[in-house]
Amino acid sequence: MCRSCERTTRSTAKWSPVIRAGEVVGHTCPACPKYDEPIRRTVNGAGVRFRVTLDLGADATGRRRQETRVFGTLGEARAYVLTRGAEVRSERLAGREVTGRDRMTLDTLCSRWLESKRGEVREVTRETYAHALKPVRRHLGARKVQSLTHADVLGLRTWLAREGGKRGQGLGEHAARASLTTLKQVLDYAVRAEGIVSENVARGVTPARGGGWFAVWTFRRLVDAFLTVCESVAYAHSRGVVHRDLKPANVMVGAFGEVRVMDWGIAKILGSALPTAEFEAPTSPTATREGMVAGTPAFMAPEQARGEVHRIDRRTDVYALGAILYYILANRPPFDGPSSAEVLVDVCRGEPAALVGRSDGPLLPAGLVRIAEKAMSAEPDARFADAGELGDAVAHWLDGAERRECALRAVARAAEARRLAKKEVRRARSLRDQAALELAALPMHAEEDAKAAAWEKEDLATGLERSARAHELEMENELNAAFAQEAELPEGHLMMARSFQRKHEAAEAAEDQLAVERLGLLLSHHLDALPTHWPGRGRLDAYLRGFGTLRLHTDAPAEGVLHRMEPVRRRQVAVKAFEVGPTPVSLELPMGSYVLELTDALGEATLYPFVIGRQGEVRHRPPGEDECPLHLPEDLEGDEVYVPAGWFEAGGDERAPYGLRKRDLWCDGFAMQTHPVTHEDWLRFLADQPDDEHVPRNDDGDALYSRGPDGWTLDRPDGSGSWQADAPVTYVTWHSAEAYAAWRAEQDGVPWRLPFELEWEKAARGVDGRVMPWGDTVDAAYCNLRGSLEGPPRLVEVEAFPHDVSVYGVRGLGGNSADWCADAYESEGPVIAGDRVVRDEGAPDARFRSVRGGSYRDGPEAVRCASRWRALPASRSGRVGVRLVRSIDPG
Repeated sequence: MCRSCERTTRSTAKWSPVIRAGEVVGHTCPACPKYDEPIRRTVNGAGVRFRVTLDLGADATGRRRQETRVFGTLGEARAYVLTRGAEVRSERLAGREVTGRDRMTLDTLCSRWLESKRGEVREVTRETYAHALKPVRRHLGARKVQSLTHADVLGLRTWLAREGGKRGQGLGEHAARASLTTLKQVLDYAVRAEGIVSENVARGVTPARGGGWFAVWTFRRLVDAFLTVCESVAYAHSRGVVHRDLKPANVMVGAFGEVRVMDWGIAKILGSALPTAEFEAPTSPTATREGMVAGTPAFMAPEQARGEVHRIDRRTDVYALGAILYYILANRPPFDGPSSAEVLVDVCRGEPAALVGRSDGPLLPAGLVRIAEKAMSAEPDARFADAGELGDAVAHWLDGAERRECALRAVARAAEARRLAKKEVRRARSLRDQAALELAALPMHAEEDAKAAAWEKEDLATGLERSARAHELEMENELNAAFAQEAELPEGHLMMARSFQRKHEAAEAAEDQLAVERLGLLLSHHLDALPTHWPGRGRLDAYLRGFGTLRLHTDAPAEGVLHRMEPVRRRQVAVKAFEVGPTPVSLELPMGSYVLELTDALGEATLYPFVIGRQGEVRHRPPGEDECPLHLPEDLEGDEVYVPAGWFEAGGDERAPYGLRKRDLWCDGFAMQTHPVTHEDWLRFLADQPDDEHVPRNDDGDALYSRGPDGWTLDRPDGSGSWQADAPVTYVTWHSAEAYAAWRAEQDGVPWRLPFELEWEKAARGVDGRVMPWGDTVDAAYCNLRGSLEGPPRLVEVEAFPHDVSVYGVRGLGGNSADWCADAYESEGPVIAGDRVVRDEGAPDARFRSVRGGSYRDGPEAVRCASRWRALPASRSGRVGVRLVRSIDPG
């Protein structure tokens, strides 16, 4: 290795030894004598200071002639170079035109070029022969690059290949021997093969489809190669060399991990005073330019593109390296255009398109994106100081990638545990269903042996469920281990978020509000840890937000006003949200319970309650049918309330006696009387009856009314007072209630009847499954139940409790008196056909009839609107009265 420029060679036989205290301590190459180095050279054993060799050209036989002189002082050597060198050059140029380039002589002692003109020798400057300085820069640059002995720098070979030199091998031969190809070819193949950028997925396709060994390069391998490029350029920066033309086409990669940086032909030596040549016409945006604007436009720094040569330094190469990283990430150069002139304009204007948020490919590693953006900052001061600092940043990211790969292996184990858990849960569910069917087919008194097979399946299902829970715990442990390696691991956070989503759904189905809130917070925590555009996050965000849609049209024009149900003192109160405008209606709304008030052209208002479930959609579509318009009736009377057709939540109240299981059912539209039938109403009915069959009677069969000269009166027969005229009538049989409905239908000319029990439940609970007509709280202040009044329980007038009103406006469904229903009582519930309420009274001689609602005699549990009761049709009770409905069907 040369003691001065560190150039290496296999043999130093033609080099001069460096002698210290009589000992040879090294050698220097002939190109490195300097003023400030006490170098001792020898020629034929004689101690001298300088040796100069001139090439005299070829003689008549074709042999090369050289002239070697030895001088003791630098001045003598310089004088010889200037005089004899000019003479030799003149001899060689005899007989042909002499150009400025031909008249130049290299002063190797001073690293400058001199010109011999009219017998005068002077230094070549930009002002004299700027057009001839390209070979000067190239030659001196090559001398400097020769000193770069880094294994991944193909400097001198590249220069010799471009100059047509005969020493050594050209780049093409070297590349062919080493099976190298350019990084650009690797990246371009990935684009053609529709390769993708992923932190773990291989780019390109298999070699069988063409593309050679580089067709299976992974993204990680490309980043490793880029780090090697950074290290190679960092070494050149440490030697004072700026490449100025870094691009994928000037990086060679091999099948065995080789990475070489090539084409240092326009490299700049920092601190050199050499002038720069004039501007050259543009060619391709990705082709190398030489001149004032030297380099490749698509990978140039802005200061290089503007020709600000004095600002070109190590940070210029940093920008080009950032552009290469951009190419690796985006599969395209940072700037592109039909011509290099247009690309130069774009480069000078500012930064390239952002890498984050691209829709034409997968998400990019945020760390590398930040590195590329910093390296490609428009201002040099905002970039990395040199290629070494850039390489450190990439190496730091790769160190994190190692931890990430370890964490991803834990995520893979977690995914396998989750897969096993799902498989076991499905198997356990199937076994339990089989066991239930087998047990249901057996009589309750069946022997033990007959039930053994079903019990065995239940025990096996229990074991599988226990194993599934263990696998779920294993999944969580593996994910926690992954977070210990990489706290911001998106794949782990996504899997954990999905796990909490499943638990959150189960908690909502169980109506466990505390668990819902806790799991919602945990789900939100893991969602916040995911990148904004991470695949799968959008669905989880939508799930957590819970927005749903309402789409509704009516059979007559109407204006809509939306009300949201808000809790006020334990009651659900409709609070106006905003005006919707004319129908049809299409709204996106948060989760919750709403009421849409629709007012037709006649000013009649229809209340349409609905519930927006998590990511739910509300449409007016009966089961098994197409979507239909909501019917707006025109013939409602003042004492009746319209309950429009639609879906509602039936049952599901575990505290309600004899309640039904939770189901979503469709109920056709009907109108219900605002109040129950009162004593006053019943007296008018009795006045039209030929006998006293339907007179209210107590348990002993005594009439509760008194008969006067003009008929029945509300005076009590025992003389204890009178019944309140506007209190609900009770102590009537189911048959009397049916008779009253028929009489009232004849009187009014409308088909009044008794309500079916699911119609009654919808009118009382609305569509959101509330416990009481006003909300989910049972309170004696809101309806007439046992304890609501001072003194003994008793019936009160129908207007006594103003808060005992449903969302539709029906009064008294929470207490005071219960109501006879039309259908026969069945313990498993009324008849349902395809999730649709069926209006079926059952057999005429049914033993029991349904009764719905609470009364002044009942406690808090019995008055819950999902409670169901039964009674003999001929029985009378002081808690059961009458309420009428009529069907309202479209058309």
